[in-house]
Amino acid sequence: MGFETEIMKGFDDYCREKRNAIAKISNEEKRAGQEKVLVARSLLHHEAQQMAARYAKQEDSNAALFGELQEATVSVLSAGLEDTSFNKWKANLTDTVMQVLAAEQMKRLPRLSKAYEKVLDSLDIDLSDVEEEFRAVFEPECIYNTLVLLVTAVKNYCEFLEGIYEKQKGGR
Repeated sequence: MGFETEIMKGFDDYCREKRNAIAKISNEEKRAGQEKVLVARSLLHHEAQQMAARYAKQEDSNAALFGELQEATVSVLSAGLEDTSFNKWKANLTDTVMQVLAAEQMKRLPRLSKAYEKVLDSLDIDLSDVEEEFRAVFEPECIYNTLVLLVTAVKNYCEFLEGIYEKQKGGR
């Protein structure tokens, strides 16, 4: 998880650099799309921090309980935060969402599973036939919509974790 943690740590620098790059875009539509994507990535980063804080405040003995799902979720967060070409981003995120859905614990988490299935559905888009000028509008919109769905999935996961931790605390 070290690589993924580094991606999350470097996010403030990324935002600063991205804001500077966005400010230099002369096309209003392209700039608006990039700003939207940055907002969605910021929301996802915030949820990643919330998840990390929940894990940090719990005892190490609980880590093994959700280890596979935790690893897969961190991979999804990293893929979602990654700023790369649309097709590479889509492929990486699709792969990591599939890992989350394949985690053994997901069989007992229908609400969370459904949230991740919505993320996967939003990635089922092919823009290869779309003209370049339209792609500049559609790609950021697709990224934004997918990241918003991913934020919802991570919130569901964090709520699930909080419920588990509260039950454990009450049982002591």
